[in-house]
Amino acid sequence: MPDEQPRQQPPSDAGATDNGGVGREEQAPPVTCPPFDPARFHQRMTMDTWLIAAPLLAAFFVLIVMELWRDMGQAVGAGGWLVVLCLIGLWLWTVVRSRQVMLRVPQITMLIDTAPSSAEDMLAAVLSRRVMERPLRWSLYHRLAMLRHRQGSMHEVVAIGNALLRHRIGGKSARILADQHWRIRITRGAAGGSVRNHLLLIMTEAHLMVRDLHGMHQTLCELHRSKLSLVERLQLLALQTRYELAAGYVSNVLVGSDEKVHLAEMMPASQSGAMHMMLALAAQRAGQTEFANWLRQRARLLITDQQLKALVPEAAQTS
Repeated sequence: MPDEQPRQQPPSDAGATDNGGVGREEQAPPVTCPPFDPARFHQRMTMDTWLIAAPLLAAFFVLIVMELWRDMGQAVGAGGWLVVLCLIGLWLWTVVRSRQVMLRVPQITMLIDTAPSSAEDMLAAVLSRRVMERPLRWSLYHRLAMLRHRQGSMHEVVAIGNALLRHRIGGKSARILADQHWRIRITRGAAGGSVRNHLLLIMTEAHLMVRDLHGMHQTLCELHRSKLSLVERLQLLALQTRYELAAGYVSNVLVGSDEKVHLAEMMPASQSGAMHMMLALAAQRAGQTEFANWLRQRARLLITDQQLKALVPEAAQTS
């Protein structure tokens, strides 16, 4: 099967000449990943399993045949051992190539926020490789979901996330890939926690941005069933509050409001202000004017109108 080819933007007027007749320097067009195809992703994951295991299985089969020949009194020449060594060498080659790609994962992760186009260039290059270890490919597509979230392509975030969640990746390799370098755009800060939890969080926000409240409810339920770190709990609280406001569950927003205010105080300033403003909006809708004014005054000390519009557009419209 041919390797998946990166998608390129159409070339610009590179090579044209300006009025002075001096040729402008030709610039390579940016390379982008092709549109996500769930069927092709599942096919690649299956191929990774079999193509990496195939050399070892073939070597084991050759060893069995050699042993049977020996039992039948047939001489086993050096050719059989050479085949076994070649097969083992092929397996080692695929593992080494996977490790080389793994070393680029932290760099791709850091570039997602600082230089998204460079991150996409690197992702397009490594994802086009035909064979790699399954946990590594899973991790690279997780980074692609992060990149699409950063770029605002929320429908693709949901598609990638649903495909990834169908493939359970566990074991030592997955733990190696679960580094601490992610920049989660929900909180604009670094966060740890499990890979699955992070994926569910960005999917939840993606569902919200495309107004898919049913999909958002499903990912919220998954998150409530998961073991979350403190940072992830704070992110979940903010997303849960946005969901309840969007769905019209104002009374649910105000349940445990004192505890929610306390948790909001643990968030970074802008996120804390956004949480206060959402609680103020719910209190205003519930007729608790005094409580709403108190929350709104606290929010004004923590967040600007521009930050509020970026974080919680629905609260900014009524503030």
